[in-house]
Amino acid sequence: GLLLGVSFFSITVGVLLIFLIFVMLASERRAEMGMSRAVGLKRRHLTQMFLFEGFAYTIGAAAVGVALGIGVGMLMIGVISSIFTGFYKGLDLTYHVEPANVVIAFCIGILLTFIVVGASAYRVSRLNIVAAIRDLDESGKRDIGLGNYALAIFGTVASAARMLFRGHPLTFLRRSTLGVLGAIRSLVWALFRRGPLTLLTGIMLVSLGLGSHVELLYYVGVGISCIGIGLTVRWLLATAHLRHSIAGRIGFTLAALGLVVYFGQPFGKVEKLIGVDKAWGVDKLAGGPELFIAASLLLLLGAIWLVMYNSDLLVRAVMVFGRSLGSKGAAVRTSMSYPMATKFRTGMTVAMFATVTFIIAYMAVFEDVLNQNLGQATTRAGGWHIVAGTPDNNFSGTGPSSVPTDLGAKVNADPTTAAEVKATGWENATAFQALAQVVNGKPRPTQGRGGGFGVNLHVVDDNYLAATTYPLT
Repeated sequence: GLLLGVSFFSITVGVLLIFLIFVMLASERRAEMGMSRAVGLKRRHLTQMFLFEGFAYTIGAAAVGVALGIGVGMLMIGVISSIFTGFYKGLDLTYHVEPANVVIAFCIGILLTFIVVGASAYRVSRLNIVAAIRDLDESGKRDIGLGNYALAIFGTVASAARMLFRGHPLTFLRRSTLGVLGAIRSLVWALFRRGPLTLLTGIMLVSLGLGSHVELLYYVGVGISCIGIGLTVRWLLATAHLRHSIAGRIGFTLAALGLVVYFGQPFGKVEKLIGVDKAWGVDKLAGGPELFIAASLLLLLGAIWLVMYNSDLLVRAVMVFGRSLGSKGAAVRTSMSYPMATKFRTGMTVAMFATVTFIIAYMAVFEDVLNQNLGQATTRAGGWHIVAGTPDNNFSGTGPSSVPTDLGAKVNADPTTAAEVKATGWENATAFQALAQVVNGKPRPTQGRGGGFGVNLHVVDDNYLAATTYPLT
């Protein structure tokens, strides 16, 4: 679980870093790309430019990453093996690499990086020509409205029909297939951006998680539902002609608070607070370490949204504080105003550093928990370090798998083993039928068809009692 969590968060930091680098590259070339679009370059050409550049980076980075991963893995195995050998003699870890695993790691690295580069390239290609040339802010772009997105589907069909009547069958085929699919995709994406489809998707995942008893689906569904509620509120407020910035702040702050309250659980589990945990069967859901990863990412997302969409309040507080710094106040105010003017890039940067800090805190807490538990391992185990046997009551040991009854004598017969083993003992948990039972000084009536009592008994021998550190009363 520890390695899985660290690996996943490390990959998340890498994805954010790649995305941020390409956003910065696009920002530096924004005016150049705007002029290129003005002279006839199409959006797909910009996307292809960034994809080719990203693919070159991907091949080189994947090759270097695989080589370094193999080398660092060899070094780690050597260090860990030396540590374990110091505690457990004879335990030696052997370094081994399967060529197939190296190829898979290389391909996954290329695929993941290429997907991130493709997403950032698509975002870069959506720039406005005039705004790019004049270096204007595009955060408040005018929305054409859901009605126009729906009408665009019928407009595309009508345009394809006109091409057919004019004797252009290939153009008709392209517009009636790819054109209509593109218009439908734009309408569906508009509904996701506004919140209704996002909210519906979250509700469906919650229902699916409850029905299949998969807690991961339920958690992800709740997170998407919180985001969908925030987006829907923002859309409804904007439809009511509330200013775009205010509607965005209210909607995203609401979504962020929902994520922080649900996954951070400052007041306890939300289902228990509202009294639906038993009715929904939340306590019957099954999950593993992946729940921690999903909850952590959604909690980080909520915290970052909460800060970024209320950043002007933070800037004002810094401005007030900067006035008391005299000559340094101007530098403080300037250092805060520029990052807040580019919220997307600043948000990505904050997300990356927040994830790194989260990993450090996670490792520190986990190390502290391990130290506390391993430090008390001897006390918790009653002084015993090695257990020979199985907790499976249905297991019947025969031959080499059976535990010898004279185990203590066999250990003492070997001088080397006897020097390392301080004591041996025997214990067993068994169930039997008792003919009578006395509770608080009074006989208890017999139960069952046989007239006895089913009693669980823990049996130990004299050597166990003599060597154990458990406080026995």
